[in-house]
Amino acid sequence: GPSYMVDTLATIRTEIAATPLLLFIGTDAFNALPCWHRWQALFDYAHIVVVTRPGFKSEELLDCYIDRQVDDRHSLKSCPSGKIYFQQVTQLDISASLIRKTIAEGKNSSFLLPESVIEYIQANGLYQA
Repeated sequence: GPSYMVDTLATIRTEIAATPLLLFIGTDAFNALPCWHRWQALFDYAHIVVVTRPGFKSEELLDCYIDRQVDDRHSLKSCPSGKIYFQQVTQLDISASLIRKTIAEGKNSSFLLPESVIEYIQANGLYQA
């Protein structure tokens, strides 16, 4: 059956007690967070670190996020969960959504993925249109 991030985090939380737990997600996943299963409960189990990349904007923060946002990553150590931190990184403008779209459209994905991953995707018929 389906598995959900909130359940995974809940399991990890029981194993690590009050140790801070960080869930790293990209901007596209963060923007879609309200569509996730029991998304508001994620904050009960982990901090969310939003990894931003060039050319991809965050939507305006929902009101429920405003009080959770911190500007200093070290503040994530002060409690086990519940905060949001935006981590700027310099990297290629690549997302899972772009990879799936490129493959579904039959375009060359060799600049996006290692050859072994491309071979696996092709062998298993993943992301086909």
